[in-house]
Amino acid sequence: MKVFNKEFPIKVKFKKAIFEDSFIEEGMIAYLAGVGIDCKYTDPEDTVYELLFNQEPFMQYNELLLTDCYWPNFHTKKLNLEKKLYTAKEADMFDVRWQDYVDVFKNQTLEEVLSEFLEIMEE
Repeated sequence: MKVFNKEFPIKVKFKKAIFEDSFIEEGMIAYLAGVGIDCKYTDPEDTVYELLFNQEPFMQYNELLLTDCYWPNFHTKKLNLEKKLYTAKEADMFDVRWQDYVDVFKNQTLEEVLSEFLEIMEE
């Protein structure tokens, strides 16, 4: 499957997070490593796509964009920091590889939906 008429991996910059509770911040860079149809949740009115991301080459850059937005958890307690909120890295939620899902309704294309969240970058 091709997206934006390109072969995978596709270098992208996030305009915003796909899901509100994601660690993604505006401006983060990753590779869109693959896209597949999630048959479990697809119906005649819409198609759910699974998006596979890899940010390994961009971890240092992306880490600078992290904001304090996670409540304390098991991992943050080990840091001995007195903070109300923590970054995704401090909360052990900053993954090198992850998956997200998008819902594409029958009157939309996958590219239209992805364009709301992602900007394609040239290599």
